[in-house]
Amino acid sequence: GDGLNDEFKSVTNRSIPKYEMAIYDRWGQRVFYTTQYNQGWNGTYQNGTKLEDAGTYFYRIKYTCERGNKEVVHQGNLTLIR
Repeated sequence: GDGLNDEFKSVTNRSIPKYEMAIYDRWGQRVFYTTQYNQGWNGTYQNGTKLEDAGTYFYRIKYTCERGNKEVVHQGNLTLIR
């Protein structure tokens, strides 16, 4: 809530024709999903009505490059601090 790192999202100045980002909790339940590369996760779930607990979450980002000939997947962990 301080305006610094309040959202987890992709940062790019290029057009991405196909994009998916999902965030999962430690039990594997998906808490966030988007197909818009400029939309990020702010640590909430149920359409932003409830705050997620502080802890470690898993992310998976899958996109197709501008030319549409290569699919790329990035995944890893992120820590939500309240």
